[in-house]
Amino acid sequence: MREIKALNLKYASGDDFVEALSEKSEFQSLIQTLRDKWHIDVASEIHLMDRNKKSAHRTKLLENKKFVIDIKDIQKKFQLSDQWSSFINEYVFIDFFASNTGDLFIEKRTGKEKDVTGKSAYYLRIFPETTLDDVLDIWDQVNIFIHGKKIKPKRKKPSKKAPRDKEIYKLAKLGFCIEDIQNYFRDQHRQEISFDAIIASANRFRKKNGIKEKIKLGYRKNGAEPTDLQKIAASWPEL
Repeated sequence: MREIKALNLKYASGDDFVEALSEKSEFQSLIQTLRDKWHIDVASEIHLMDRNKKSAHRTKLLENKKFVIDIKDIQKKFQLSDQWSSFINEYVFIDFFASNTGDLFIEKRTGKEKDVTGKSAYYLRIFPETTLDDVLDIWDQVNIFIHGKKIKPKRKKPSKKAPRDKEIYKLAKLGFCIEDIQNYFRDQHRQEISFDAIIASANRFRKKNGIKEKIKLGYRKNGAEPTDLQKIAASWPEL
């Protein structure tokens, strides 16, 4: 299972984090240097944005590999993931973050961070005001980002042998021998169960339920009488 780590920030919310980033003098300086280098007219870009348009110059720059590298350099400077490049793009052209960066943000960080599976680590930016509902609300987006599609949680089908395993374990716990358990299933369930299957069932139930204490499941001693099935039923406990 993939592991998603949390980036705990000192800011109260995502909006506070974005605002603090945009107010940093170093961030502003790098943005202005980029605008000067690529001859970006912010006032003109904002005017076009108000008319739901983009300039031809902006379209060309977004296809320019060198411009994209300059954007990524800013992103890396402030230890932001690749997803932030698109937000920085907006800021360079229109002087504010137009998209909603205040929501929880799933990120694949730059660098060599790995999760418990040995694959690239993913992070969620978590803030003091973040709630469980906030995380659940974006979980489909998280799945799509990591897997490329919405992943439904796999539901484990209950084993058909589980009820029998539990019943056998309970009998073994009471101290009944293998022959007694075999007779019980023959009488109560009209089932023939081999000695090996009885031992395997008791161990399977114990392991699946994290029970460390092993059960001493033995055979009837020579000359011993079979246990009365009524006695078995009367001794039945709740595990």
